[in-house]
Amino acid sequence: MITTSLKDLAEESVSHNAEIKKKVMLRFGDLPHLTNLSSG
Repeated sequence: MITTSLKDLAEESVSHNAEIKKKVMLRFGDLPHLTNLSSG
């Protein structure tokens, strides 16, 4: 089981616009059949 909290995640810029920030909860390979999960 993976548990995480948005308040504990660092903000990252999205690849197409540095002014847009996201918090990545799951990355490629963390969960089969899912490429990513993030909040903008």
